[in-house]
Amino acid sequence: MNSDKLTWRALLPALCLALLGVGAIGLASVWPHQAAAANQPLAVFGWNRDAVGIVAAAGARIISPGRIPGSIIAIADDPAILARLYEAGAILVLRADTAIGCATNNENNKDNKDNQGKQS
Repeated sequence: MNSDKLTWRALLPALCLALLGVGAIGLASVWPHQAAAANQPLAVFGWNRDAVGIVAAAGARIISPGRIPGSIIAIADDPAILARLYEAGAILVLRADTAIGCATNNENNKDNKDNQGKQS
């Protein structure tokens, strides 16, 4: 008689598909959309850590350096900023308001201090 035991190898394809699905949902949440890119903070990553030059060439404004080396948080009024950043040499542009690790802590600390003052 052959006993069918459930092993981790049998679950490996389902686990891989689940991880890919979660990764795709996470990527879709931080990937900027062309129509919504104007007036939104964007995390710009450049080749050889030249994100400052890329942001300047695209005509965007620098808000702050990102937490990840080689990243800059930038903003622009132009709805075509995504195309201009990629044309200037950006290798990756993400939404900085939802990307974990891209935004700086300065805004969070200010919000926390404001909330503490209101609770007192």
